[in-house]
Amino acid sequence: MFNIISDHRSPAPKEDFDAVFQDLQIMQIELEMQNDELLVSNEQLEAERTKFTGIYDLAPVGYFILNHRGVINQVNAVGVKMLEVDKAVIEGKKLIQFVAPDHRNIFYSFFEKLLRSGEQHDGQFKFISRAGREFYVRAEGCAISSVSQCYLAIIDITENIRAHMQLAEISERLQLAMDTSAAGTWELYLPSMHFYLDSRNHDICFAGSDRFDNTYSSFLALIHPDDHFMVDQHFRTAINAGTEIDIGCRFVSATDQVHFGHIRGRLVDTSIPASQRFVGIIWDVTEKKLLEEKAEALRIDRQKEITTAALHAEENERKRISEALP
Repeated sequence: MFNIISDHRSPAPKEDFDAVFQDLQIMQIELEMQNDELLVSNEQLEAERTKFTGIYDLAPVGYFILNHRGVINQVNAVGVKMLEVDKAVIEGKKLIQFVAPDHRNIFYSFFEKLLRSGEQHDGQFKFISRAGREFYVRAEGCAISSVSQCYLAIIDITENIRAHMQLAEISERLQLAMDTSAAGTWELYLPSMHFYLDSRNHDICFAGSDRFDNTYSSFLALIHPDDHFMVDQHFRTAINAGTEIDIGCRFVSATDQVHFGHIRGRLVDTSIPASQRFVGIIWDVTEKKLLEEKAEALRIDRQKEITTAALHAEENERKRISEALP
Protein backbone atom coordinates (compact mmCIF):
# COMPACT_ATOMS: atom_id res chain seq x y z
CA MET A 1 0.00 0.00 0.00
CA PHE A 2 1.35 3.31 -0.98
CA ASN A 3 1.35 6.33 1.28
CA ILE A 4 0.16 9.41 -0.45
CA ILE A 5 2.08 12.48 0.64
CA SER A 6 0.08 15.53 0.12
CA ASP A 7 1.45 19.11 -0.17
CA HIS A 8 -0.20 21.06 2.50
CA ARG A 9 1.18 24.40 1.09
CA SER A 10 -1.58 26.61 -0.03
CA PRO A 11 -1.39 28.18 -3.52
CA ALA A 12 -0.12 31.77 -3.78
CA PRO A 13 -2.80 34.34 -3.69
CA LYS A 14 -3.87 35.81 -7.02
CA GLU A 15 -2.79 39.25 -5.84
CA ASP A 16 0.86 38.10 -5.64
CA PHE A 17 0.80 36.87 -9.23
CA ASP A 18 -0.71 40.15 -10.38
CA ALA A 19 2.03 42.15 -8.59
CA VAL A 20 4.81 40.04 -10.13
CA PHE A 21 3.22 40.34 -13.58
CA GLN A 22 2.94 44.10 -13.16
CA ASP A 23 6.61 44.35 -12.13
CA LEU A 24 7.59 42.34 -15.19
CA GLN A 25 5.58 44.66 -17.41
CA ILE A 26 7.27 47.71 -15.88
CA MET A 27 10.70 46.13 -16.39
CA GLN A 28 9.82 45.36 -20.00
CA ILE A 29 8.79 48.99 -20.62
CA GLU A 30 12.01 50.26 -19.01
CA LEU A 31 14.08 47.87 -21.13
CA GLU A 32 12.29 49.02 -24.27
CA MET A 33 12.93 52.67 -23.33
CA GLN A 34 16.60 51.93 -22.68
CA ASN A 35 16.80 50.08 -26.00
CA ASP A 36 15.29 53.10 -27.78
CA GLU A 37 17.82 55.39 -26.09
CA LEU A 38 20.65 53.07 -27.17
CA LEU A 39 19.38 53.11 -30.74
CA VAL A 40 19.29 56.93 -30.72
CA SER A 41 22.79 57.06 -29.22
CA ASN A 42 24.07 54.63 -31.84
CA GLU A 43 22.54 56.74 -34.60
CA GLN A 44 24.14 59.88 -33.15
CA LEU A 45 27.49 58.11 -32.84
CA GLU A 46 27.24 56.91 -36.42
CA ALA A 47 26.41 60.43 -37.59
CA GLU A 48 29.39 61.81 -35.67
CA ARG A 49 31.62 59.07 -37.06
CA THR A 50 30.47 59.88 -40.59
CA LYS A 51 31.06 63.59 -39.96
CA PHE A 52 34.53 62.89 -38.54
CA THR A 53 35.37 60.63 -41.47
CA GLY A 54 34.34 63.35 -43.89
CA ILE A 55 36.39 65.97 -42.08
CA TYR A 56 39.34 63.58 -41.73
CA ASP A 57 39.44 62.62 -45.41
CA LEU A 58 38.38 65.93 -46.98
CA ALA A 59 40.49 68.25 -44.82
CA PRO A 60 43.01 70.39 -46.75
CA VAL A 61 45.88 69.12 -44.58
CA GLY A 62 47.43 65.71 -44.12
CA TYR A 63 46.39 63.83 -40.99
CA PHE A 64 48.57 61.00 -39.66
CA ILE A 65 48.02 58.73 -36.68
CA LEU A 66 51.28 57.14 -35.52
CA ASN A 67 52.01 54.64 -32.82
CA HIS A 68 54.74 55.19 -30.23
CA ARG A 69 57.37 53.85 -32.67
CA GLY A 70 56.40 56.34 -35.39
CA VAL A 71 54.62 53.76 -37.53
CA ILE A 72 51.68 55.08 -39.56
CA ASN A 73 48.44 53.49 -38.35
CA GLN A 74 46.10 55.75 -40.29
CA VAL A 75 46.43 58.50 -42.89
CA ASN A 76 43.86 60.59 -44.74
CA ALA A 77 43.59 61.23 -48.49
CA VAL A 78 45.66 64.43 -48.43
CA GLY A 79 48.50 62.70 -46.60
CA VAL A 80 48.48 59.91 -49.18
CA LYS A 81 48.57 62.48 -51.99
CA MET A 82 51.47 64.34 -50.36
CA LEU A 83 53.62 61.22 -50.19
CA GLU A 84 52.46 59.97 -53.61
CA VAL A 85 51.93 56.41 -52.45
CA ASP A 86 48.95 54.04 -52.08
CA LYS A 87 47.22 54.07 -48.71
CA ALA A 88 47.58 50.30 -48.39
CA VAL A 89 51.34 50.66 -48.82
CA ILE A 90 51.93 53.62 -46.54
CA GLU A 91 50.09 52.26 -43.51
CA GLY A 92 52.49 50.17 -41.47
CA LYS A 93 55.52 52.19 -42.61
CA LYS A 94 57.47 54.62 -40.42
CA LEU A 95 56.81 58.23 -41.34
CA ILE A 96 60.48 59.08 -40.88
CA GLN A 97 61.20 57.04 -44.02
CA PHE A 98 59.66 59.90 -46.02
CA VAL A 99 61.70 62.60 -44.25
CA ALA A 100 64.73 63.91 -46.15
CA PRO A 101 67.96 62.45 -44.73
CA ASP A 102 69.31 65.86 -43.68
CA HIS A 103 66.10 66.55 -41.71
CA ARG A 104 65.67 63.19 -39.97
CA ASN A 105 67.47 64.24 -36.80
CA ILE A 106 65.17 67.26 -36.58
CA PHE A 107 62.08 65.06 -37.04
CA TYR A 108 63.35 62.50 -34.53
CA SER A 109 63.85 65.21 -31.88
CA PHE A 110 60.38 66.58 -32.63
CA PHE A 111 58.76 63.13 -32.29
CA GLU A 112 60.64 62.36 -29.08
CA LYS A 113 59.48 65.67 -27.64
CA LEU A 114 55.86 64.75 -28.44
CA LEU A 115 56.17 61.43 -26.66
CA ARG A 116 57.91 62.82 -23.59
CA SER A 117 55.88 65.93 -22.94
CA GLY A 118 52.39 64.87 -23.99
CA GLU A 119 51.84 68.46 -25.11
CA GLN A 120 51.25 69.99 -28.52
CA HIS A 121 54.38 70.87 -30.50
CA ASP A 122 55.18 71.96 -34.04
CA GLY A 123 58.14 71.73 -36.39
CA GLN A 124 59.27 72.19 -40.00
CA PHE A 125 60.85 69.45 -42.11
CA LYS A 126 61.67 68.51 -45.66
CA PHE A 127 59.92 65.42 -47.02
CA ILE A 128 60.61 63.28 -50.08
CA SER A 129 57.63 61.57 -51.69
CA ARG A 130 57.74 58.06 -53.11
CA ALA A 131 58.10 59.65 -56.57
CA GLY A 132 61.14 61.65 -55.41
CA ARG A 133 59.46 65.05 -55.08
CA GLU A 134 61.01 67.21 -52.35
CA PHE A 135 58.66 69.45 -50.38
CA TYR A 136 58.64 71.31 -47.08
CA VAL A 137 55.98 70.77 -44.43
CA ARG A 138 54.88 72.23 -41.13
CA ALA A 139 53.75 69.60 -38.63
CA GLU A 140 51.66 70.12 -35.52
CA GLY A 141 50.84 67.25 -33.24
CA CYS A 142 50.31 65.80 -29.81
CA ALA A 143 50.67 62.40 -28.18
CA ILE A 144 47.94 60.54 -26.26
CA SER A 145 49.68 58.28 -23.76
CA SER A 146 46.53 56.33 -22.88
CA VAL A 147 46.35 54.87 -26.39
CA SER A 148 50.07 55.15 -27.22
CA GLN A 149 49.36 57.20 -30.34
CA CYS A 150 50.49 60.48 -31.85
CA TYR A 151 48.23 62.66 -33.95
CA LEU A 152 49.91 64.83 -36.59
CA ALA A 153 48.51 67.51 -38.90
CA ILE A 154 50.92 68.21 -41.76
CA ILE A 155 50.68 71.22 -44.09
CA ASP A 156 52.65 71.63 -47.32
CA ILE A 157 54.51 74.97 -47.00
CA THR A 158 56.82 74.53 -50.00
CA GLU A 159 55.52 77.63 -51.78
CA ASN A 160 55.91 79.71 -48.62
CA ILE A 161 59.48 78.49 -48.13
CA ARG A 162 60.37 79.19 -51.75
CA ALA A 163 58.78 82.64 -51.56
CA HIS A 164 60.73 83.32 -48.36
CA MET A 165 63.97 82.19 -50.01
CA GLN A 166 63.28 84.35 -53.06
CA LEU A 167 62.46 87.30 -50.81
CA ALA A 168 65.71 86.79 -48.89
CA GLU A 169 67.63 86.65 -52.17
CA ILE A 170 65.92 89.79 -53.44
CA SER A 171 66.57 91.54 -50.14
CA GLU A 172 70.22 90.57 -50.30
CA ARG A 173 70.51 91.90 -53.85
CA LEU A 174 68.69 95.07 -52.86
CA GLN A 175 70.99 95.55 -49.89
CA LEU A 176 74.01 95.03 -52.14
CA ALA A 177 72.62 97.55 -54.61
CA MET A 178 72.00 100.06 -51.83
CA ASP A 179 75.48 99.48 -50.42
CA THR A 180 77.06 100.22 -53.76
CA SER A 181 74.79 103.20 -54.40
CA ALA A 182 75.05 104.69 -50.89
CA ALA A 183 71.31 104.35 -50.34
CA GLY A 184 69.17 103.56 -47.30
CA THR A 185 65.51 102.72 -46.74
CA TRP A 186 62.82 104.66 -44.92
CA GLU A 187 59.20 104.12 -43.95
CA LEU A 188 56.49 106.58 -42.91
CA TYR A 189 53.66 104.94 -40.95
CA LEU A 190 50.69 107.20 -41.70
CA PRO A 191 48.30 106.47 -38.78
CA SER A 192 50.87 107.72 -36.23
CA MET A 193 53.20 109.65 -38.60
CA HIS A 194 56.16 107.70 -37.27
CA PHE A 195 59.22 107.85 -39.51
CA TYR A 196 61.65 104.92 -39.57
CA LEU A 197 65.16 105.00 -41.02
CA ASP A 198 67.57 102.12 -41.44
CA SER A 199 71.13 102.20 -40.10
CA ARG A 200 72.57 103.23 -43.45
CA ASN A 201 70.58 106.46 -43.42
CA HIS A 202 71.89 107.18 -39.93
CA ASP A 203 75.47 106.42 -40.93
CA ILE A 204 75.48 108.37 -44.18
CA CYS A 205 73.03 111.24 -43.96
CA PHE A 206 72.50 111.80 -40.25
CA ALA A 207 75.80 110.76 -38.68
CA GLY A 208 76.07 111.86 -35.07
CA SER A 209 72.61 113.39 -34.96
CA ASP A 210 70.63 112.92 -31.75
CA ARG A 211 67.67 114.98 -32.91
CA PHE A 212 65.87 112.11 -34.62
CA ASP A 213 63.29 110.23 -32.50
CA ASN A 214 61.35 108.35 -35.21
CA THR A 215 58.76 111.07 -35.72
CA TYR A 216 58.01 112.89 -38.94
CA SER A 217 58.71 116.27 -37.35
CA SER A 218 62.15 115.15 -36.16
CA PHE A 219 62.88 113.89 -39.69
CA LEU A 220 62.05 117.33 -41.06
CA ALA A 221 64.36 118.84 -38.44
CA LEU A 222 67.27 117.02 -40.10
CA ILE A 223 66.65 118.86 -43.37
CA HIS A 224 68.39 122.09 -44.24
CA PRO A 225 66.22 125.10 -43.24
CA ASP A 226 66.14 126.37 -46.82
CA ASP A 227 64.70 123.04 -48.04
CA HIS A 228 62.43 122.35 -45.07
CA PHE A 229 59.22 123.84 -46.48
CA MET A 230 59.71 122.33 -49.93
CA VAL A 231 60.20 118.80 -48.56
CA ASP A 232 57.23 119.10 -46.20
CA GLN A 233 54.98 120.24 -49.06
CA HIS A 234 56.06 117.34 -51.26
CA PHE A 235 55.35 114.83 -48.50
CA ARG A 236 51.94 116.31 -47.66
CA THR A 237 50.93 116.39 -51.33
CA ALA A 238 52.00 112.78 -51.81
CA ILE A 239 50.14 111.66 -48.67
CA ASN A 240 46.91 113.42 -49.62
CA ALA A 241 46.98 112.41 -53.30
CA GLY A 242 48.66 109.04 -52.94
CA THR A 243 51.36 110.03 -55.43
CA GLU A 244 55.05 109.18 -55.47
CA ILE A 245 57.78 111.20 -53.79
CA ASP A 246 60.82 112.13 -55.86
CA ILE A 247 62.79 115.14 -54.53
CA GLY A 248 66.31 116.26 -53.78
CA CYS A 249 67.26 118.18 -50.64
CA ARG A 250 70.02 118.92 -48.19
CA PHE A 251 70.50 117.41 -44.75
CA VAL A 252 72.44 118.89 -41.85
CA SER A 253 74.40 116.62 -39.52
CA ALA A 254 75.07 117.20 -35.84
CA THR A 255 78.39 118.80 -36.81
CA ASP A 256 76.59 121.19 -39.19
CA GLN A 257 77.97 119.36 -42.18
CA VAL A 258 75.69 119.53 -45.21
CA HIS A 259 74.82 116.34 -47.07
CA PHE A 260 72.88 116.16 -50.29
CA GLY A 261 70.22 113.48 -50.52
CA HIS A 262 67.64 112.29 -53.02
CA ILE A 263 64.37 110.95 -51.60
CA ARG A 264 62.11 108.56 -53.48
CA GLY A 265 59.08 106.70 -52.16
CA ARG A 266 55.56 105.53 -52.81
CA LEU A 267 52.40 104.54 -50.95
CA VAL A 268 52.07 100.84 -50.13
CA ASP A 269 48.83 99.59 -51.66
CA THR A 270 46.72 98.20 -48.81
CA SER A 271 43.01 97.85 -48.14
CA ILE A 272 43.49 98.45 -44.41
CA PRO A 273 43.67 102.19 -43.64
CA ALA A 274 45.23 101.53 -40.25
CA SER A 275 48.30 99.99 -41.91
CA GLN A 276 48.90 102.50 -44.71
CA ARG A 277 52.48 103.65 -45.06
CA PHE A 278 54.96 105.20 -47.44
CA VAL A 279 58.19 103.33 -48.14
CA GLY A 280 61.21 104.43 -50.08
CA ILE A 281 64.94 105.01 -50.24
CA ILE A 282 67.32 107.90 -49.72
CA TRP A 283 70.50 108.21 -51.78
CA ASP A 284 73.48 110.07 -50.46
CA VAL A 285 74.33 112.13 -53.56
CA THR A 286 76.75 114.46 -51.78
CA GLU A 287 79.75 113.36 -53.80
CA LYS A 288 77.79 113.51 -57.03
CA LYS A 289 76.43 116.94 -56.11
CA LEU A 290 79.87 118.25 -55.23
CA LEU A 291 81.26 116.91 -58.49
CA GLU A 292 78.38 118.51 -60.38
CA GLU A 293 78.98 121.81 -58.58
CA LYS A 294 82.70 121.56 -59.30
CA ALA A 295 81.97 120.81 -62.94
CA GLU A 296 79.55 123.72 -63.07
CA ALA A 297 82.12 126.00 -61.47
CA LEU A 298 84.72 124.84 -63.98
CA ARG A 299 82.22 125.39 -66.77
CA ILE A 300 81.52 128.92 -65.52
CA ASP A 301 85.23 129.64 -65.11
CA ARG A 302 85.86 128.30 -68.57
CA GLN A 303 83.02 130.40 -69.92
CA LYS A 304 84.47 133.45 -68.20
CA GLU A 305 87.88 132.70 -69.67
CA ILE A 306 86.36 132.32 -73.12
CA THR A 307 84.40 135.55 -72.70
CA THR A 308 87.45 137.40 -71.42
CA ALA A 309 89.57 136.06 -74.25
CA ALA A 310 86.91 137.07 -76.74
CA LEU A 311 86.75 140.57 -75.27
CA HIS A 312 90.53 140.86 -75.38
CA ALA A 313 90.57 139.60 -78.93
CA GLU A 314 87.86 142.07 -79.89
CA GLU A 315 89.72 144.92 -78.16
CA ASN A 316 92.96 143.98 -79.86
CA GLU A 317 91.21 143.81 -83.22
CA ARG A 318 89.73 147.28 -82.70
CA LYS A 319 93.15 148.60 -81.71
CA ARG A 320 94.77 147.02 -84.77
CA ILE A 321 92.15 148.47 -87.08
CA SER A 322 92.44 151.94 -85.54
CA GLU A 323 96.21 151.85 -85.95
CA ALA A 324 95.90 150.76 -89.56
CA LEU A 325 93.67 153.69 -90.46
CA PRO A 326 95.46 156.86 -91.77
